Amino acid sequence: MPSQLRFTGSICPVVLLLGVALSVVGATNALAQDIGEGQGLRLRSDLIQQTTVQPGERLENRVLIENTSDRPRTVSIERSDLTYSFDGSRSFPSPGSVERSNSDWISLSSNLTTVPPDTTLAVGYEIQVPGRSPERRDSLLGSYWSTLIVEPTQTSRQSQGRIQINASVRYSVQIITHIEETGTKSVNLLSTNVRAEGEDRRLIADLKHTGTRSFQPDVYLELYDGGSLVGKYPAEPRLLHPSTSVRYKIPVDGIEAGSYAGVLVIDGGEEALYGAQLDLEL
Repeated sequence: MPSQLRFTGSICPVVLLLGVALSVVGATNALAQDIGEGQGLRLRSDLIQQTTVQPGERLENRVLIENTSDRPRTVSIERSDLTYSFDGSRSFPSPGSVERSNSDWISLSSNLTTVPPDTTLAVGYEIQVPGRSPERRDSLLGSYWSTLIVEPTQTSRQSQGRIQINASVRYSVQIITHIEETGTKSVNLLSTNVRAEGEDRRLIADLKHTGTRSFQPDVYLELYDGGSLVGKYPAEPRLLHPSTSVRYKIPVDGIEAGSYAGVLVIDGGEEALYGAQLDLEL
């Protein structure tokens, strides 16, 4: 019998939900990413760099680039905005295109950097947070973000009368600034369904961030049979920026066929705890 799912209520804040503990999962970062295939270049910085700031504050940070080859390598670093959707689409529009972009706050020490052989080089950047408008005290609230695109410059080699183009990989380093403790964390549940992916089954839940502060919630499904807890099934953590949407995939394999009640939990910590009731026929 094919899996069926019925969403039986709107997503709503939860004050007490079956003893769920409140927690916030830190942003997932990746280190030592290769950014030039065969060129010996590695990005040794976090792919997500986030800071809590005050209006008018100035701060400095850096991106670390390692060259393990025996030749100098040149890398370009450019500012860009970032937006994405649950359908998998992702775009990097020009700086300042996204409503909550902080790209105009960022200045780079250099856009084009040559990394000497067997060296790790720090490329600095500065963030100048604007002050709040005297006319509107709420003119700067919540989270603002953009990216730095790190990419080796394309090189070519002449080989036996042919041009060989070296492949390269672009990496996006997200720069997120949270204005003090301001902003709201709220979500809309766009859709849910159970989908087979090969031999596996997944509960697909599409969420949109309707608030103003970026966060990375714990998302999981609690499954019940006749009031007894069958199990807790977590989704991989995903970062939610205001006005973006993401797709969570929750494994529901190895469950005996039958009817179940489910609670989809979105736990962003503190007051950002939401739940939605689901009926599942597996």
